[in-house]
Order: sequence, then structure tokens, then C-alpha cells
Amino acid sequence: MARAPYAREGFGTGLEEFAYLPKTTLGHLEHELPEGTGTRETLCRSWQAAQASGLVVDKGERVFFPIEDGVRRGDGFRLVATLSPNIHPGTQPWALSYAGPDRYHVLDALADDPETPRRLESFAYVPWNQALDDVATAALSEPWGFEDDPTAILSSYLKYTHQRAALQGKVLYSKADGLAAFNTGLVDRGYDDLFLCFTPNPRQGLQYWIYAGVCTAGRRGLGKQLVETFHQLPQHVTYFDDVSDLIFDSSQELYVDTRHILVDNVDRLPLAFLREELRDRPDLLTTLDEAEKAAPDNKAPYQPIREALESDDFLFRRLRNRLDDAIDLARRRARWNYRTAIPSYYPTTNEMSLLLPLYLTSASRSDNALVVHLSESGSYIGETILTMRQAYLDARLVCRPEHDWLLPG
Repeated sequence: MARAPYAREGFGTGLEEFAYLPKTTLGHLEHELPEGTGTRETLCRSWQAAQASGLVVDKGERVFFPIEDGVRRGDGFRLVATLSPNIHPGTQPWALSYAGPDRYHVLDALADDPETPRRLESFAYVPWNQALDDVATAALSEPWGFEDDPTAILSSYLKYTHQRAALQGKVLYSKADGLAAFNTGLVDRGYDDLFLCFTPNPRQGLQYWIYAGVCTAGRRGLGKQLVETFHQLPQHVTYFDDVSDLIFDSSQELYVDTRHILVDNVDRLPLAFLREELRDRPDLLTTLDEAEKAAPDNKAPYQPIREALESDDFLFRRLRNRLDDAIDLARRRARWNYRTAIPSYYPTTNEMSLLLPLYLTSASRSDNALVVHLSESGSYIGETILTMRQAYLDARLVCRPEHDWLLPG
């Protein structure tokens, strides 16, 4: 099925008209392309081709497109470019933040089944207030939100459970019978599975399906229609193949990308931790004051701190030593109690990982979660950190966290 050309306000056909292309990022891409290839020209040409053919993955704050729709030499990865809001000086609102192998399989989203796209909003029209209220009322009680957003956890859970179900072919539909459904993975008070159901959307030209309600199998209304329509009911999504994937083996080495954590994700670190470690840099303390007033997802105010950490080795080592201490404590806690490591699923990369608690400002309350995964060599890699909110959202997709360090509050 042909895709419509990609369109978004402010995005033209000329990549450099709206996106800044840093030389360092272009340099990384140059090493991935055949010798003698014009890197900048290849990137701009790839954007035009991807935009015209609709081969763009738009995730709001990040936009991805394939580079020459090619394959990286040696390991089979396709090449992908990532555009993010521009934090560099300049007039372009966007910037090239990555160009290289698609190790997180972002481009897989372009292979969506048009009948069951991964995004729930593309599959069906959902009146979220009604749907969230229906599910929260029917499901076994648990915390479904945060203080500032009482439905954030449930909304994320339903969207990404549907995404996983679509990936695994577990979203069932019958246009002839006028019903579609997927298993939410939640249960009612009798521990019966809850299914989210959809009927044909009477409004033509939009999503084919529209939210109809939540049900259990066989009960009157939707529950009865569900059983009459599908010989085998929608199955639970799965996230792991081996129970060993859920356990952190503390005897294995753990290698952590501290520079990525401290520089690229400095905005995820607690403000109290940063203020303590930057105590002799009044200019950076002023930056933190400004960052505290900004929107939670605004990374731009932290740019002076990133630049300082990149240029000041002593300052970087100071923060790294504190981070190393917290990681060592997390390893010892996981050795003492294997349940310290909490399984999680990251929807963007479609990957499982384990979360370890990081105590940076207090001995009694964790500040961040370290994301680790087992490499093919048998060692663990700690690639990034999450805020506690991000960690809970990812962990809840697999199961409700029952450990004392990862709470929704």
C-alpha cells in the first residue's frame, strides 16, 4: 500500500532549510557510508525521498527517516537519521541529533500492517476520558497515575500494550462481523481477562475502528459478541522468552556509558544532585535555576551544563565518581536481593531491559533508574538512565512493580 507524503508544519523538502546539520554528526555518518560518498548531499537527498514516499517515523519530539534506505556494511543495520529540537545556536528549529545504524529498530515502524497499525490512535478513534474510566472501573484496583496526571500510567499502558499486540499479531479483527479487540493484560476482580473492543467507525475517512468498550469473554453485550466472533480469543502479549531474562546476574560485568548519562541525559538527573556537584560554578547554578522553571521535557536550558561537562574533565570526574558509587550500591543491592532488578519494556526500541535503582541524593529514596541489558558476550551494558516516572511507565507494561524502590508516587 502506497503511503501519503509526509507533512508536518515547518518541515519543507529542503532539509537544511529547517534543520541544522552539525559537522560532528555528519562526521559519524561519513564513516558509515562508502568512501567518497557526499555525506551532506546523501542526507538531504534521503530526506526528500523519505518525505515524498511517507517513510518518516514521527514521534513528536523526535523524527526519524531512512538514509538511502541502505544497509550498514558488516552488521545488517539500516541507516537512520534522527531530527530533534535544535539546542544549538542558529535559526533552524530542528537539528540532526543522530545519523548511523538503526540499532533500536526505529524504522521497523514503517513495516506496520495497515490493518493493525502499531499506534492505537491510528488503529481506532478512542474517546480517552471514557475509555480510561471504563478500564479503571473494570480492572483490579491499582495506582493508574501521578499526582499531576491521574491517568498517565493507564493511558501509557493501553497504548503500548496495543503496540506490542500489533507487533505480535494479537490484535484480532473481523470486518464482516464488525468487531476488533485485543487483550489488555489486565483482569477484573474475578481475575478474568479484560479485552478492549472496537466497532466500525461511522465517520468515513478517519480510523476504520472506534472504541466500543471493555469486556470479559462471554458476558452479555460485547463479551458475548467477542466469543461469537473469534474462535480463539485475543491472547496476552509476551515480553520475554526465558525466565532468566528477568534476573540480574550480579556475577557478570557491568559496563556503563557514563558520558551519555551525565552529558546527554543530564536533564534527567535530580536538581539537588546537580546543585551539590556544581556548587563552585555559580554560572551553572544560575542555569539550573532557569532549567527548573522550564517545562519538564525541555532539554535546551541544560546545554551550558552539557558543554561544561564536555570541556571540564575535573567537573566530569566529580559527577562520574558519584554516579559510580550509586551504581556500585545498586549492584550490591541486586546481589543481596535479585528482585531489586525490575524488568521493563521500552516501546520505542521494542526491547526488554532491567532497571536498577540509583540513590544520588538520599539513602532512602531512589532518584533514577539505570537501564541495563545483557549483551551477546554475557556482560551487562548500562546505556542510559530514566526518571522515576519514566521507569514506572516502562516497568508497568511488563507487570505491576511490587518492589519498594519503584513507586508511582
